[in-house]
Amino acid sequence: MKKMDSILQFNVSLYSYTPQGAEQLYKQAEMIYYRLRLYQILKTKETLSVDELKSELGDNPLKHLLDVEDNAEVRLARHLDYLSHWTLKIAYSNQQPMFFMKCELRWFKTRFNNMSHDQRMEFIKKNNLNLTPATETEKSSLKLWGQNWYKFNFTEVTLLVKLRLYPMYKGFIFIPEHKLVFWLTEKLQKQLQSSLVHCRKMLPSTCDQLNMLINTFELVQPYSDTTSRRFKLCDLKKNVEHFPLCMKFQYENLEKKHHLKHFSRVQYGLFLKGLGLSLEEALKMWKTEFTKKMSERCFQKEYSYFFKHQYGTVGSKIKYKAQCCDTILEQSVPSGFVHGCPFKHWDASVLSVRLREDDVCDEDVRKILGLKQREQYRAACTTYFQSVCGCKLDDVIDHPVKYYDKSCSSIVDIEDLVLSDED
Repeated sequence: MKKMDSILQFNVSLYSYTPQGAEQLYKQAEMIYYRLRLYQILKTKETLSVDELKSELGDNPLKHLLDVEDNAEVRLARHLDYLSHWTLKIAYSNQQPMFFMKCELRWFKTRFNNMSHDQRMEFIKKNNLNLTPATETEKSSLKLWGQNWYKFNFTEVTLLVKLRLYPMYKGFIFIPEHKLVFWLTEKLQKQLQSSLVHCRKMLPSTCDQLNMLINTFELVQPYSDTTSRRFKLCDLKKNVEHFPLCMKFQYENLEKKHHLKHFSRVQYGLFLKGLGLSLEEALKMWKTEFTKKMSERCFQKEYSYFFKHQYGTVGSKIKYKAQCCDTILEQSVPSGFVHGCPFKHWDASVLSVRLREDDVCDEDVRKILGLKQREQYRAACTTYFQSVCGCKLDDVIDHPVKYYDKSCSSIVDIEDLVLSDED
């Protein structure tokens, strides 16, 4: 119990250890109810200040974790928070784990940023996490002024490295103290990913009482409407990093040559349609690129109908779907064409160069080339995903849209962290 006492010393937790001791069933039900109410608020309110969140929580005892002072109500809330986190982790491990993770990371971020400097430093120390302050020489050479700065290996804060918001030098990135939440949420995210996999495996053997308790509640679900998903043209450039390599290559060729051949237009056009790009915006995108090397009249005459047909508004009006990996793999790709699957249709030397350009480590490059040689192309794509996204998958990529969705989910709440943290 000493370990639990140490864990419950702070208003935030990394939830590193399974809870100890027993709790009455009705108390567990109460805890789940309060945490689900929290999730509902986080789901419906994209941005909330601490005071606004406390107001929204009302009589929910979890609101005391947003208090600065320590008292009996706060200590009780810590206990409630820890147990309900673990119970709902088991529940969500089998459905919508990414939604669970998004809520948990946002909840952690809000509480950690509300703590004082001393509380934050003590929390880091108690969790045996090592901080390396920037040296005076590093501060001077990199012009790090004004506050405490810390340096981290690129692998510890991959999301901040991708965003390139702070100075980087010889494999290290330098972060001001008020951005330490990035480092901690990345640690928590990796831990939750691993823990959710474990919980999903143990779900069938969970005790009957806990299963009954979980099934009593209707879990809060993310907004979902697969028939009317939306993808905006203005977001295309920033979201290319989430595209599978086959679609990323189509994007790059269109940007470079301002034209794509028939099979590429089919593969890439249906992929964007599958993401939710409207016909109006699709026509705008294709026309903008194609008219850089042809007249608008030529585009309207020779290509406009093709894209309208692709969306089922003219001709036979068939509702074409985005091509799955099997369809793409079955295609032949003559010399000079850029459609198809890079892991199947590219020469190994060309693929190797591209993988290194995308910062795939040497070990994964060798693994991907081995999978290609054994004709395990989807497994090769999955390994590529895991390398560039920095997270593990339980299943194999079998659809470009699935790749995109999983890539977007792999960087849970990072935009919220950037937009809502004050400099």
